[in-house]
Amino acid sequence: VTDGTYIYANDDGAKNRIHAYSVSTALFGLTETWSVDLSGGGRVRGLTYDPDSGYLYMHNGGDGSSTSFYAVDTATQTVYEVGTHTEGGTVYQALRYGDELLVFGTSDNMTAYSLTDDTTLGAMTSQTGLGLGDIYGAAIYDDILFIASAGGKLSGFQIVPEPGSMLLLILGSVWLLFRPRRHHR
Repeated sequence: VTDGTYIYANDDGAKNRIHAYSVSTALFGLTETWSVDLSGGGRVRGLTYDPDSGYLYMHNGGDGSSTSFYAVDTATQTVYEVGTHTEGGTVYQALRYGDELLVFGTSDNMTAYSLTDDTTLGAMTSQTGLGLGDIYGAAIYDDILFIASAGGKLSGFQIVPEPGSMLLLILGSVWLLFRPRRHHR
């Protein structure tokens, strides 16, 4: 994953290590700038970058019964253990979207957790079966959730605001229609 300046990745040697690489366009090469290790071990999966907070989000692959989520502050390279997901199966993606962390994996579910801040997982807010089979990755671009799933399928879902936000949009639209108008002379 990239933040536009660095490429963040892991490798098969130290599976719990996150590397930050700068890109040299003149040499078409990568130079490691820094690296950090996740405290719980495991294999880094589901690495995503949140431009609003400047944090990387990922998980440690879990043990089949629970998975630990982590956030890395890219400015200070500080690692935070965010919380744990206890649904069975393998988790492949931990994706931050607004104030939520969305979790995808072999359960075929999208599980959403609230974030109380950038580094603390709150309560599960929803769990939705997507009917796609094993889910191997997810990304959001231009308010469309893209999901890569079993059988090489790529699916897209339009993200719609939650009901409370929809009410605000409707009220705002009604206000625009009926607001007092100034008369120009």
